[in-house]
Amino acid sequence: MTRDKQTGKWSGALALLAVGSAGFLFGHGCGSVTSDRDAALNQAASDTCARYQACNDIGPTVGSNGYPSISDCQTDWKAKFTNQWPAAECEGRIDQSMLSVCRSRIMSTSCTSILDVLVTFDVYCGATAICDLPADGGRG
Repeated sequence: MTRDKQTGKWSGALALLAVGSAGFLFGHGCGSVTSDRDAALNQAASDTCARYQACNDIGPTVGSNGYPSISDCQTDWKAKFTNQWPAAECEGRIDQSMLSVCRSRIMSTSCTSILDVLVTFDVYCGATAICDLPADGGRG
């Protein structure tokens, strides 16, 4: 980067930085993407387990559809979301607005409908919705 002594203006790298920044913002939802995949995994797992708790599906006397503890639930659901949002496809590509939609949907998922749980997990919280994937789906 150099500065023109007569005009006092910067050139070269500064121009590239400006063009690159604009391209990134317009190509990724105007700044709604973050690289904090781990935080997204924790939030989704915590919300899911809060929903299980609201549905009375956490505790030592729940049936096979529940969890003996919040910790067991969070461990299981963090693993499920980790598989759902692979690092290779999603690291640095979490769309915060779509994550908010996913989290809201988790909190309104039916306690009694497995179909509703599947729609929430696969559609609203799927990698296609949450990860800001390139047009080729990250394959290439």
